[in-house]
Amino acid sequence: IEVRRGGQKLIQGIVFKGAATTSLVVRGGADPTSICQCTFTGNQRKRQASIATAKGSITRVKNSACVGNFATRGSCIVNSGYLEVINFTAEQNEGVPIVNAGGNMVVEGSTFQ
Repeated sequence: IEVRRGGQKLIQGIVFKGAATTSLVVRGGADPTSICQCTFTGNQRKRQASIATAKGSITRVKNSACVGNFATRGSCIVNSGYLEVINFTAEQNEGVPIVNAGGNMVVEGSTFQ
């Protein structure tokens, strides 16, 4: 899924499974994108397996999980914009789960195993 400019976006209750490309890409724009109650599992890519956020983006990831993904850089998230990660679970992933690539980031109440 690629999210572009134009109004607030809510992505909720989706399972992103077995992708060979980045599962969810959030492009820059002034309007926030909320990712809630989503699961990212079995995604594999050299970089940015599950979520990639671009410069100028505002992204909130809440009550979601990233399980069993592979990427040497960002098996769960690569952030270049503004990112809030709240009540997020990352487990059994290979590679660094979250990479902050020049953006601003807040992480609260999350578990990394």
